[in-house]
Amino acid sequence: MNPKSTEERFIEVYSETFYQLLLSIFTSKGKISDEFYLLSVEKQRELEREARRKALSLALGFVERMKQKGFLDKQPSERELGKLFHSYLEEAGNES
Repeated sequence: MNPKSTEERFIEVYSETFYQLLLSIFTSKGKISDEFYLLSVEKQRELEREARRKALSLALGFVERMKQKGFLDKQPSERELGKLFHSYLEEAGNES
């Protein structure tokens, strides 16, 4: 069994991170969550699957950005990584 590369691990971790962020939009208190829970279970699952696909896409893009910055070869500071994460989220939000 081959060990996973650093890049693959980051993609898995950030895919789950983005998924949880997207899912929280549907499930946290507010108008969107009220509407989400009024949907059929089938429609809720469809939205969850779409969130998974979007999360993977975001993770792939973010890890690529990390690679461009050299963050897969060296450990960035929390500040550097946080700054990159926030700027990436902002850019991704503007593209949606």
